[in-house]
Amino acid sequence: MVNKFVFVIAGIVIVMAVLIALPSVSQQPAAQDVTIEYNRQHLTKTGGLLVATQLETLTIDKDGSGTYTKTDPREKNMPVPQRFSLSREEFAKIKGLVLETGFMDVPKTDYPQSENASNFASYTLAVKTADKQKTISWVEPDAYDGTIPPLITNVGNQLDGIIASKT
Repeated sequence: MVNKFVFVIAGIVIVMAVLIALPSVSQQPAAQDVTIEYNRQHLTKTGGLLVATQLETLTIDKDGSGTYTKTDPREKNMPVPQRFSLSREEFAKIKGLVLETGFMDVPKTDYPQSENASNFASYTLAVKTADKQKTISWVEPDAYDGTIPPLITNVGNQLDGIIASKT
């Protein structure tokens, strides 16, 4: 009689554990809509002032379609945006980087250039989901006095790779 009671209690506990665990296992955080805007600005110090020599903008929409624009502020002609689509694998990879690695929870969001930086790239990344928005700005590691978290530079490197492969 005691053995039957123990088996019934154990069975109930197992069923409850499965019911609790099942929703968290079946959730797919990567299925969340995300839009990404990534800016890379090349700066040069001229006469004590920082001057933008090139601005690149990469936008990735929630469906994986993207737009890339390269602008030279010294030229008067308007740039023509290049459109492309990411494969499911490429889009899942970049979504995973920003949604599943803690990127959206990075506390510090600004990594400015050091005073003696003279020729460097500056980056801004804005990520938007249905319930969160995160904007982080940083410069090349050589132009910053300190350490930029590898998580941030890794996302930037992946986006640079998308620019290189799609344009």
